[in-house]
Amino acid sequence: SDGAPAGAMDSPPLPVLSEGALVVVPKGTSFPEVCVKCGTKRDLHLKSQRFGYARQPSMGKRVLWGALLGPIGGAVATAQATEYATFALPICERCESRWTDARLALIASFLPFVGTGIWLFALFANRVPGDPIAIPALAFLASIVPIAYVTRVFAPPRSIRCRGMEGRYVKLEGLGDAARDALVGR
Repeated sequence: SDGAPAGAMDSPPLPVLSEGALVVVPKGTSFPEVCVKCGTKRDLHLKSQRFGYARQPSMGKRVLWGALLGPIGGAVATAQATEYATFALPICERCESRWTDARLALIASFLPFVGTGIWLFALFANRVPGDPIAIPALAFLASIVPIAYVTRVFAPPRSIRCRGMEGRYVKLEGLGDAARDALVGR
């Protein structure tokens, strides 16, 4: 025996579903041999991509962990509520390069936020009455703009995002039309 549960060979594969902009894919699905972004069938390689989705932890868990460990407890509760799924995605070199650009832009967009946050914290920690804090505070607020731009405008057309996980299904957004049609049309 190959370790499969009894009756697993008899059950049909789970269908791929379409929900508006989302493609609902069963965990473990093999993607068709088309680039998941542009749809080309040439020069593909498989990109192992791990998707995570953090459910809202229950109020009881948040209160318990928050009472025990404060903000770190909230992070622990969220980490416990995170699910993961990994897929081997066929992707062409051009689209993988664009996806990498989006990932690097996301990392770079957080640098001003972190830098001005540290600056603001240092000013508050060593504050002398009368010290101006308006400029660092405005800089901190303005540092949110690059994050918003990258996450809402720049990255979405260049990447695939997980918008939910329910049981054995993963909701993906950002698949190209050819990959979407090939998956849903199976």
